[in-house]
Amino acid sequence: MTELAHFWIVSPMMEEVEPVLEDGSGPLVQFADAVCVEARTKREAKVLGVKLMEHWPTYARRDDRNPFSGVKAESALCPHGLCHCDIEGCSNYPENDLCPECREEHDREFEKLMEDRSLMDDPE
Repeated sequence: MTELAHFWIVSPMMEEVEPVLEDGSGPLVQFADAVCVEARTKREAKVLGVKLMEHWPTYARRDDRNPFSGVKAESALCPHGLCHCDIEGCSNYPENDLCPECREEHDREFEKLMEDRSLMDDPE
């Protein structure tokens, strides 16, 4: 039997008006549901994930859409094998949300981005 794995389940983007005025009008807010589940397959993960989602199933059914359409299941493992889920008790979860290798890659990409940005701002 296949071993359990952690998956991030992410819904398509949704839009709703956030009522801030007395007439119910307000800004259009975009958001998505995302949950982490433990499952044997991506298919099983999607089924479990959609059941746990707070907004997506109702939102999808308003347009007569299948609540599974557009939902993505992705492994919660980083390329270096550490889990980035939010399941309580997961022993692989890194303390700073990124494993040391991912942190180094992120920092290098950020430094390069800032360097490129400074070159764009430089009026030479």
